[in-house]
Amino acid sequence: MTENRLLGYFKTRLTYGVVACIICPVLGALGQWHWILDLFSHFRIQYTITLLGIGAALLLLRHTRWGFISCITGIVLSISLLPYAPKQAPETLPAPEHNLLNYNLNTANRKYQEVLEFLQTTNADIVFLMEVNQTWISKLSALKASYPYSIMHPRSDNFGLALYSKHPIDNGMIPSFGSNELPTIEAAIRLPKQTLHLIGTHPLPPVSKENSDSRNQQLTSIAAHIQNTSHDYQIVTGDLNCTPWSFIFKDFTQQAALKDSSIGNGIGGTWFRKLGFISIPIDHILGSERITFTEKEIKDTFGSDHSAVLVNFILHP
Repeated sequence: MTENRLLGYFKTRLTYGVVACIICPVLGALGQWHWILDLFSHFRIQYTITLLGIGAALLLLRHTRWGFISCITGIVLSISLLPYAPKQAPETLPAPEHNLLNYNLNTANRKYQEVLEFLQTTNADIVFLMEVNQTWISKLSALKASYPYSIMHPRSDNFGLALYSKHPIDNGMIPSFGSNELPTIEAAIRLPKQTLHLIGTHPLPPVSKENSDSRNQQLTSIAAHIQNTSHDYQIVTGDLNCTPWSFIFKDFTQQAALKDSSIGNGIGGTWFRKLGFISIPIDHILGSERITFTEKEIKDTFGSDHSAVLVNFILHP
């Protein structure tokens, strides 16, 4: 293959990549019409980086038209990522700061001691865990020394839950939302000056139409529940099995009047983070209007396919 033919081959393949990265977000935007289309919505970061990278390569190869198309489309997509850019934290806070750790342990994970030491070292005020079975409950029993208040609902499948708190828990419940009867933890946590109403949930992953419908129904039911209750301070946390660019995430946060803790604090993949570029953010901590998230950090996996998410927040009087 001559140099010119080889160059033409690479230009053609790169052009195909541009077309694919333009079509995929468009398909994702139509996710409410079919569950498979929704799957294309989750890779907004990857589409953006790929378009900008391919665009730069095509411009260097003097394939100007497609190079500009790729770069301009990448820039347009990147605008939707700007709200997540980290902002400088204020030097003084108007209220005491609290923190919450959200972590999908992975039921099959066997790194019990590493996870226990991680949780003890992180020392968050509130810890919400998913994919908790009876073995995990036993292996993490030492947490009771630091977390005297807890709600535990272990299961043998991937939908057991546990909530640990340093502060008293009132009205702890295990309701089911939607039609699948999967558990959710709902609790009022009495912080020193205010009461935080927390919902921790883990819907099904959208790997089929049935699962996708179940996830959507569960989140929609939780949003309706929040609408019908009156709480000044509301947090929803969990592995929601959707990214911020999915239609169901947008509908859920709008209906429940919740804001994403990633806004102004950075965003990154939490599922299969070890795979780097292809990981996606599906583990979320969301809060109501009078809650400000001052910092967010994605922690290590410790044997899980999910990373832990730690947020600092304040409750405005």
